Amino acid sequence: VWLSVDLDVFSSSYAPGTSNNWPEGMPPREFSPFMDEILKSDLRGLGLYEIVPKLDVDDKTSKLAATLIHHYVESL
Repeated sequence: VWLSVDLDVFSSSYAPGTSNNWPEGMPPREFSPFMDEILKSDLRGLGLYEIVPKLDVDDKTSKLAATLIHHYVESL
């Protein structure tokens, strides 16, 4: 299993630095249980997509991506 996460899915309050952000997106706390279940499988990799540094207010999107990467690495 390979998990690809398009950061556009998250609310713009958590991930403003994407090319297509929107306020009604998912908060990270709703994504966490899904990711926890995927991490229990035979996960071989994680891809994070759609970070646009010029749009990333206070590095919120980068910090969210780093949190997801950290969660993945801790599961190894």
